[in-house]
Amino acid sequence: PPLITDLDPVFGNRVMLGSSATQAAATLAAIAGDDKELSATVYYQDLRELPVDAITGATPISANGGEESGGLLGVSRELVDSQFGSYSFREPVGTGHAYGVELIARRNVGAWTGWIAYTYARSYRTNPTRDDVAHPYVLDQPHALTVVGTTELGRWRLGGRFRYVSGNPYTPVAGAYQKSSGDWVAVDGPILSQRLPAFIQLDLRVDRGWLRPWGTAGTMNLYIDLQNVVNRRNAEGVTYNKDYTHLSYTAGLPIFPSIGVEYIP
Repeated sequence: PPLITDLDPVFGNRVMLGSSATQAAATLAAIAGDDKELSATVYYQDLRELPVDAITGATPISANGGEESGGLLGVSRELVDSQFGSYSFREPVGTGHAYGVELIARRNVGAWTGWIAYTYARSYRTNPTRDDVAHPYVLDQPHALTVVGTTELGRWRLGGRFRYVSGNPYTPVAGAYQKSSGDWVAVDGPILSQRLPAFIQLDLRVDRGWLRPWGTAGTMNLYIDLQNVVNRRNAEGVTYNKDYTHLSYTAGLPIFPSIGVEYIP
């Protein structure tokens, strides 16, 4: 159950019980010696008693007012709730389901080692306090592709990783109106009907290891990481101007270099 239950005396249930799920998965793997491996995994989840917003209509979800808003604030709220149990204004009446397939291929060729992983995954949630219709989960990402490769260059090792992931869904603004106070209020479009641009990132790493010259056996490893080599501005959320006539994306980290030393026992 959540660590912090709902404290609101009007909306939501003060006693939030834990959610439940039925899960099933099956894997088929083929390993050919030490240099080739193929595997496929399919799974399905049925989710019940999920905590969902007890909708009041006070704040449009397209303005990042709830878990179904999508974008940066909606995702952040979902992650904080999941990690710390900080639920508020919730009822444990939500349901959901998720399914997918993951394919992995690994191969060694000479000094090169690499693998490719592709996942097709869908996740849906239903909030009966809103419309009792299944909508994509705020973290639903149908396609995820990862390609990793490393090779030895003398005493050094060079590696790279490429990732492609579908963008998270978000609820767009369909329009806006101005109150007598002068404040603008957004009008929701279809719930979680649009997606952020895809996440694409290329990372490189160079490292070298030395046997530790003192004490018991171990390795000191010097590494240089360069994340987001192409300096792509991956969208992590959406923001609007004051009257909701212009949408802009909140970008993630730019190119990010790091250097360090690690000890491997």
